[in-house]
Amino acid sequence: MTAKYGIIQVAHAPIRATDSDTSEIVTQLLFGEGLTILEQKNQWVRIQCVHDKYEGWMDEKQFYACDEDNFHWWRKMSTRRIQEHAIPFHTNEGPYHLYRGSLVPEEYFNGFELGAIQFRALQKDLALQRNQSIVEIAQMYLNTPYLWGGRSATGIDCSGYTQMVFAFLGIDLSRDASQQVNQGKEVEFKEIQAGDLAFFSNAAGKVIHVGILTGQGTILHAHGKVVEDPIKTDGIYKKHSGLKSHNLLTIKRI
Repeated sequence: MTAKYGIIQVAHAPIRATDSDTSEIVTQLLFGEGLTILEQKNQWVRIQCVHDKYEGWMDEKQFYACDEDNFHWWRKMSTRRIQEHAIPFHTNEGPYHLYRGSLVPEEYFNGFELGAIQFRALQKDLALQRNQSIVEIAQMYLNTPYLWGGRSATGIDCSGYTQMVFAFLGIDLSRDASQQVNQGKEVEFKEIQAGDLAFFSNAAGKVIHVGILTGQGTILHAHGKVVEDPIKTDGIYKKHSGLKSHNLLTIKRI
């Protein structure tokens, strides 16, 4: 493979820790997102995600390999993230469904191409709203099942969730909660605003969880599924049982 860049051509592609189908999924890339190619072993390619510099291995059949000019042309043209849970497309290679967060051209409904695949949307996406709040975007993911390494509407983890919500606003967060905690400005609990990020730690002080504060005494987070739970000065309490689930470490404003 001589190309140095790639664009995801499937609904969501698993990025793995090593070059094996049995290896742990460390993150996902969604349709239209970009990558740089670092090395290749047979069909396995070690890549770096463009938006957060995360590295891992993926199957070469899941992305369109391209040169720098085509790569930057696609990134300049494709700035719309799908808001619906899924949008059906007809293509010359059969049916596609692209999920919430996928990157497509602004004029996607007129049809577009990615490599040799020609896409025609069979349904329009939700109309983009001006000044859409972080909390409104976050609520679109409610009840999405938890999936370690996930970033899609079919499965998402806590930091993948916060990363995707901020991506709709054009803000790049790091991939893991332990990295995201190093971004933004620390704020006191009494100063909480909607859209602030709350981070939680284990007994050893290690950051293990993150969620989005609503500013109304609750937090949106991926825990079993994306839910909205009460939060107090010491942590998250499950809304149904009232039991404490996470210990609050710090709050950051991005």
